[in-house]
Formats: sequence, structure tokens, C-alpha cells
Amino acid sequence: MTCATSSSISSALVASGELSNHSCQSYKAACYLIVSHFGKDCLLADLDPDDFAALKSKIAKRWGPVTLGNHLQRIHVVFNYAAGDARVVSC
Repeated sequence: MTCATSSSISSALVASGELSNHSCQSYKAACYLIVSHFGKDCLLADLDPDDFAALKSKIAKRWGPVTLGNHLQRIHVVFNYAAGDARVVSC
């Protein structure tokens, strides 16, 4: 996963004033959800839509629709970053 990289980039953006501390903490929480659900050794290429549906179902039990949507958006951002990262190799 790319959560460690994403987290360090978010911290750098906070330091430069490009990202608020609140947003940084929200992205770190999204990374925690991703790692706690898929595992730290999970590869992006191994995931399919059913895996994401299971994650959404799991977190939907915890929050209402607005908070759920916010978390899903942040998870989406993390995976978009991973998909655009040159170090992530697609199959």
C-alpha cells in the first residue's frame, strides 16, 4: 500500500501550508481504515470491486451518510494517489 508515503506527503503539505492539519488527520484516518481492512501487505493489483464493497459495507455500519461519504472520498483520494504513483506497478 502507499499509505505511509501518502501520510508523509500530507505532513509535508501541512508544513508548507497547502493542507490543513484537520485534512491531514482525515487522510491519515482513511489510511488507517484501508490498512486495517485490507492489511498492510495488500497489493493494489490484488483488489477488485468486491473488496471495496466489503470495505464500504463495514464502515457504513459505523457512520451516517454524510460521514460515510466523507470517508469514502478520502479513501478514493488515497487510491487515486496510489494509481498515479510511478512505484505502483499495474498488472
